[in-house]
This record gives sequence, C-alpha cells and structure tokens, in this order.
Amino acid sequence: MKYRTNDFKQAGERYRLLEDWERDELIQNLVDGLKCCHHTVQTKMIELLTQCDFDYSNRVANGIGLLMHDDGSLEIEMGAEMTPTYGEFPKEGGSPLGSNKAADAVEEANEKGNDAHPY
Repeated sequence: MKYRTNDFKQAGERYRLLEDWERDELIQNLVDGLKCCHHTVQTKMIELLTQCDFDYSNRVANGIGLLMHDDGSLEIEMGAEMTPTYGEFPKEGGSPLGSNKAADAVEEANEKGNDAHPY
C-alpha cells in the first residue's frame, strides 16, 4: 500500500477556518517570533507557509519586512523598527527580541556589560 501525505493541507485548512481575529493573533505571534531569526530561517518558514496557504505566508512575510510577489518570490524590505539607530546588526542570528530598537540591543549590552571576574 502506497501512502501519499500532504503535510501542509491540514495546516492550510485550519488557517482558513480561523476567525479573522484568530488569524491576526496567529500572524502576529509568528511575526514576533521570526523577526529575530536569521534571514535563511525566515525565508524557509515563508516557503513552508506558502505550501499551506498563500495569504498565510504573505501576511507573515509582510510582517517581518519581506515583500512577497504573486509568484512566491521574496524581496527584503527592512522595517523601520529593525533599523539600527547607532549600532550594527549582529553578523549572525538576526537581532534580539523585546526591544523597539532591536538592532541596537547587542551594542547597548556590550556598552553596559562588565568583564566577568573569576571567583
């Protein structure tokens, strides 16, 4: 017996069954979690969400500052809240969560930090 699975059908159907406010909350939660991720993680997630539902992936992509074209291709549009005001983005891993100036958080931590002293 040959099994054929569609790992994305159920997720897409579930997304389409949600109330508008539930979809809004789901999108916002995903956006909040993905904003700090490396670009490769973000694009892979958008690729997976596209297989579930185009609207689903498009809304998440827009929320993290990516413009999604009708053909599914992505274009980076960095949002103002992620633009460094004085520091630079970390070389790897995106920027940390929990700050309106997320890109500056690493720089600020380095400025305020102290060297560790052994016991």
